[in-house]
Amino acid sequence: MEQQFKPDQLRPDKELVAEINKEYTLKGSMRKKPGLILFAVNVSKETCVRAHIKSEAVIGLNGVVKKQHKAFFDPEAIYTWAINEDRAIYKVLRDLNQFIANQEEKKRGRV
Repeated sequence: MEQQFKPDQLRPDKELVAEINKEYTLKGSMRKKPGLILFAVNVSKETCVRAHIKSEAVIGLNGVVKKQHKAFFDPEAIYTWAINEDRAIYKVLRDLNQFIANQEEKKRGRV
């Protein structure tokens, strides 16, 4: 015997609804550099992975096709363009060390 479908038995999955209702906000923008890959370096977890980039083509009202690329944002990661993972890690560590040195100079009152 077949079960009868009742609309009151249908309950939405909370995680699915939250994913659908998620609002996307602009966190920043970067220009794509030819020949380089966007990496997300997470210093606290000590990981370096390729950033997931979603590409799409949009046709404007005037008929011009525009390409849009969006990267998924991780608030704990530092994003950088590099040839490979080793160079990405090197760039992030270099910038962090430079930042720490500048902060120490400011504490000493030299800058």
